[in-house]
Amino acid sequence: NTPGSSYDQLMVSGSAQLDGTLNISLVNGFEPVAGQTFSIMNYGSHSGQFAAVNNAVLNGNSVFAVEYLGSELRLTAGSFDRFILTALDDGNGSVVIDPPGGEYDAGAVVTLTAQPAAGRYFTHWSGDIDSSANPLTVTVDSNITVTAHFNELPDFTVAATAGPGGSVMLNPPGGVYDSSTVVTLTAQPAPGYRFSGWSGDLNSFANPDSIYIDGNKTVTASFSPLPVYALNVDTAGNGSVTLDPPGGSYDSSTVVTLTAQPDSGYRFSGWSGDLSGTANPASIVMDSSQQITATFIALPVFALTLDTLGAGGISADPPGGSYDSSATVTLTALPDSGYIFTGWSGDLSGNANPDSIVMNSDKSVSASFLARFALSADTIGTGTVVLSPAGGIYDSAQTVTLVALPASGYYFDGWSGDLSGSANPAYLLMDGDK
Repeated sequence: NTPGSSYDQLMVSGSAQLDGTLNISLVNGFEPVAGQTFSIMNYGSHSGQFAAVNNAVLNGNSVFAVEYLGSELRLTAGSFDRFILTALDDGNGSVVIDPPGGEYDAGAVVTLTAQPAAGRYFTHWSGDIDSSANPLTVTVDSNITVTAHFNELPDFTVAATAGPGGSVMLNPPGGVYDSSTVVTLTAQPAPGYRFSGWSGDLNSFANPDSIYIDGNKTVTASFSPLPVYALNVDTAGNGSVTLDPPGGSYDSSTVVTLTAQPDSGYRFSGWSGDLSGTANPASIVMDSSQQITATFIALPVFALTLDTLGAGGISADPPGGSYDSSATVTLTALPDSGYIFTGWSGDLSGNANPDSIVMNSDKSVSASFLARFALSADTIGTGTVVLSPAGGIYDSAQTVTLVALPASGYYFDGWSGDLSGSANPAYLLMDGDK
């Protein structure tokens, strides 16, 4: 304890390494006076600073500022005065105070921001501070009252006119605006015209463009006719070309779609002239007059030869016998009565009926039909005949087994008709009705 003082003082010989926490407290009801200083440590030199300071507090305020001097550590007492800051407005806006509160420690720094109501603008502060700054920074070192003043924004007009070939749209619309409004102008060219620039109080080629309203404005939008180009389309071979949009004469930069449509027996082979390639449809940009030719070439024609094996016929859809390349022909086998269709041969295989074939070369197709015969087995006397396979209707050349089964008290005596002998079972080759 320093003699005659109310605080401790530490004397360090040589260099002091400062770290950890510095605890400061007031004892015996002592309250320092603002600006009063206390040397609590003397040293030859020092390095570092205290990582934390637990300061003495009066009326909710920290008491001391810590100063790291060349040969001593000093505490300086601050002021404990508090002042009131009153921020008013004239009724045409509001004031935002940051930080809020109204009562502040001496030396506190407060920011005042004037916010005008709609149709008003801030002019100045009056009262204890006369300034036009916004926001306004205030150091509270006494009780302060300020008032924010606002004026009504003046109205200005925008006269936007369009030359021949277009119109002008304003956003926001109306033509009369508060000062500081930003108005967007959009030039809208009529068909066959293009926008060529702004003049008057706006000089640019941007579209849309904006203008800041700080006075009456006059703006003119100019337009110029678009050049018109001709599109001539020829054909080589049998076919036609459709244009979208139609017409043959187009404004500059118009995109035209061309679709080649070959006649029957022809195919589209490509574009020439100012358009190349085989894309169909294809598009072209009209930046000059264009000459284009669509070429069509005849499709090769292939023959379809039809034949039958057995009793029956074949129908072709479409009919004819000669077909364009890649044509699809549907063939239907038509067996005669007593016959069944058994399958295709030649350039078509399988037994699907109907079936299809693609004409990419000459083709030859045969349809095979197989006869079917009936077998009737009767009895004389009492007994039955079992057929294997059962049914009574058989393919040509099929072998059928017949078994005679005499009733009780009877015996099998023999076969007659298309089968003779007494073999039981017996076998019969179906080469006709039996």
